[in-house]
Amino acid sequence: MGGSDWKAKRLTWAGHEFIEAARNDTVWQKTKTVVREKTGALTLEMLKLGLTEMGKALITGKIHLHN
Repeated sequence: MGGSDWKAKRLTWAGHEFIEAARNDTVWQKTKTVVREKTGALTLEMLKLGLTEMGKALITGKIHLHN
């Protein structure tokens, strides 16, 4: 479609943490849904915060995910 072909060669430590937090598809989909509903947008910063909060909620048992 006329766009450029881009591929990441390296990730920062923060990039690796983001990917690990988003690895579970159920967590990723739920986080995107919640962030979009609450903010109306999906920025990287909002997704990072959302993934962190989702992880905290899972650890503390405040939410449960069903795959």
